[in-house]
Amino acid sequence: MHSQFGSTSAYWLANKATDEFYHGTESLLAYFWESCWEELTKCMIAPQQRTALHVYLQYLHDFTLNFSTLKFDRETVFEMHFRILNDAKIPFSMSYPDFKAVEECASCGSCRACRHLKEYEETVAHHLEQAMRTIEHAAFHLLVHNKTFLNDFNMYLAEKLQDNLPRLGDLYPEDFTEVLKLRTPKFWPLWLERALVYREQGRCAVCGRDVSGIMNLKSKYVVGYLVPLSANGNNDPTNLQVLCLHCGREQSERLRQSNWRKRLFAGFSGGPHKTLK
Repeated sequence: MHSQFGSTSAYWLANKATDEFYHGTESLLAYFWESCWEELTKCMIAPQQRTALHVYLQYLHDFTLNFSTLKFDRETVFEMHFRILNDAKIPFSMSYPDFKAVEECASCGSCRACRHLKEYEETVAHHLEQAMRTIEHAAFHLLVHNKTFLNDFNMYLAEKLQDNLPRLGDLYPEDFTEVLKLRTPKFWPLWLERALVYREQGRCAVCGRDVSGIMNLKSKYVVGYLVPLSANGNNDPTNLQVLCLHCGREQSERLRQSNWRKRLFAGFSGGPHKTLK
């Protein structure tokens, strides 16, 4: 769960994600679930490297760009796209379309200016997909350190899971218990354990005890939950944390508030109504 990429667009998207989640319209989150519930369910059943938070960031990014396409003229949209490509450090050297010539020919589609515009649009679209995924992944690495947001995001997923339990239980019967709670995976992937230990800086997320094995070769850890399965939690990596054996036993499927020692952004420490500045 680490990334060295940083950009204005990534900071903007991370801020947008928290702002929309806490202060946006309920309809956007409702549409998010309805549009992405199958992929989200896959994330909740078993840990995926493309997490539920990645899905949310992509949905929000796509929604914003699609809205911009409807709100602004084509030239303004292209300028926005070019800034995104530049911010993601994706080289792009095609000459800019001649919008005046396209306007003069009434977008005939066959002249040189129109053909170049079409080629430009297709090339930008291809590179923009790569740029957006790069920016979304960078925004993920900004947000994954905000335990308050991760807890609230997974509480939202828990509510959606609760609302859709009969349907999901019928679709994925082997992944739910008899009382319609998600099952704990039989084992955690090594990549997941390493990512969680890295994020927690080798310490228990609750008490801060070393679990890396560096300070104490006998130290061990367990993977615990922010929102427990008994409260309709899930197995997405954003809902997981490493705990020492003592805290892991104490958690015992109870919702605990992690003692997050170092927040990436001071604004996050004030609770759910704080966003990136």
